[in-house]
Amino acid sequence: SSYTRKTKANDKLIQYTFELENTHGVKVLEQNEGEFVLQFSEVGMHDIKFKVTNNRGQSKTVSQFVEVKPTTPLEIEIVKTFSNEFLRYPLDASLRTRVWMAHPEDRVSLYKWYLDGEFVLETRRYRESIADLDVGTHNIKVEVVTEFGQVGSKDFDVTVIPNTKPTGHINVKETDQYFELYLECEDSDGRIVASTWELNGELLTHSHNIIQFNKDKLNGTNSVIGRCYDDSYDVVEINQTLMP
Repeated sequence: SSYTRKTKANDKLIQYTFELENTHGVKVLEQNEGEFVLQFSEVGMHDIKFKVTNNRGQSKTVSQFVEVKPTTPLEIEIVKTFSNEFLRYPLDASLRTRVWMAHPEDRVSLYKWYLDGEFVLETRRYRESIADLDVGTHNIKVEVVTEFGQVGSKDFDVTVIPNTKPTGHINVKETDQYFELYLECEDSDGRIVASTWELNGELLTHSHNIIQFNKDKLNGTNSVIGRCYDDSYDVVEINQTLMP
């Protein structure tokens, strides 16, 4: 690499050439006239020599000692949230990666995600999600690659437990004119999110856990089914017979 300039003495152009002499373990990333950006592949003390020459036949070697220290490992944190606090099936994981790098100019270039040792996906986004984890213990790992070539990883285990089916019963209050049914359900590992009623095989639009049936609209033996759904989409059915 070289550049030219005019001297004030004789108005002649003098061309200077700059050359890196000892290139072992050193790579020139960028050069602007006499300014170099170097990349070192080996840790330790390096004696960097530059030879400066001009078109008058003059030359000079200048040197500079550079100490390259070991790279500080990447510090990686996985911030995780789950679709339910009980870690029960079905379980979705929302993941956010935080990375602290050794060099202030370095940036993350790739995130590689693994589930139970199997590659899942490669992305440039620091946020990701893994859906529908099965019952059992799983290992989730992210591998981070930076623009400066650093590689680091972080992983964690999560144990998904089976969902517990909701339980329930129907309480019946009877008067001369109507039956009033109370659908009472519980979910030991979550909450009840919906309920439905069925009368003689017909699904009713009524979704409250309390329902009334007028006796004058019922004939003979009537089959009622109350259903409760938990937040894992599991359901319990309770049967009740009504005879006006």
